[in-house]
Amino acid sequence: MEYTYGEREILKILSEDIARTRNLEDLRINIARSTTGITSHLRALANVHLKICQINGATLVYGIKPRTQIHYIETKVENNVRKIKLKPVV
Repeated sequence: MEYTYGEREILKILSEDIARTRNLEDLRINIARSTTGITSHLRALANVHLKICQINGATLVYGIKPRTQIHYIETKVENNVRKIKLKPVV
């Protein structure tokens, strides 16, 4: 989106959209690469900021805002249904 609209315009659009989402008590999920220029602005606007990464083939998630412990994302398929579990890393 940043490449299509430009950084200034996309920040305006996202700020308005995030304000609308808060007013409606709705949920919005933004996924961005850390190399994108607007990510620092999105972090400041967000109530929750999660980081997902892979280490040695394991997919991990942890909260930056608010700070949480690291969890391993376990996935398995049972009866053709994918199930996801978060397991704390100790």
